[in-house]
Formats: sequence, structure tokens, C-alpha cells
Amino acid sequence: MLNKNTLPTDDDFCKLEQKLQQLKQLLQEIEKGIKNGGTVKTFKTHIERAKQIRNECDRLKIDIQRQIRKNIH
Repeated sequence: MLNKNTLPTDDDFCKLEQKLQQLKQLLQEIEKGIKNGGTVKTFKTHIERAKQIRNECDRLKIDIQRQIRKNIH
């Protein structure tokens, strides 16, 4: 959670970028699995993890947007 009294910092954006990189890597693994004939269990695991990361990214993005709006007004 972000500090409520300041604008988002580089660290906040860095956290979001790291999550997006994790999501990108996971999607590449899924793509590789499709090409190489991966198992259904592996795909389900990867997809569930991708959903979790996407939700974490969404929460970070919303927190950053709130902070920006709060500090602009």
C-alpha cells in the first residue's frame, strides 16, 4: 500500500513494472508450453498465477491513480 500523504514514488512504479515483467514471463511460458505440448495442469497453474499477478497489477495501478488524484486536488 502506498503512503497516503505523498505522490507515488519511483519505487511504486518499479513495483508495478516488476509485476508486469512477471506477467510477461508467465505468458511467455504459457506460449512455449502451447508450442511444445504442455499439460493441462501446467496451463491451469500458469493461468491462475497470471490472474493473481494481473490482480496485483490492477491494485497497484489503482493505488497510484488514487494518490495522483488526491495530491492534485
